[in-house]
Amino acid sequence: QLIACGGLDNLCTVYRRGAGGEFSATEMASHDGFLSCCRFLSEQQLVTASGDSTCILWDVATAKPVSTFAEHKADAMFLS
Repeated sequence: QLIACGGLDNLCTVYRRGAGGEFSATEMASHDGFLSCCRFLSEQQLVTASGDSTCILWDVATAKPVSTFAEHKADAMFLS
């Protein structure tokens, strides 16, 4: 029921599908560079990777960062 995407606007947008098929969108903003990858860990948590050399663990319900991982020395390009 959840879809996440991002890109050059530095945002991760999470779309939630409602019971009637309609979608609502929530934008998560904290990165200073393009969003290169995002991955759900569960319906409650999402991780994003960015060209600002950070990865962020998000609380999906509040759209707030839980932890920021800033140990990379270059662009964080993907998550596995």
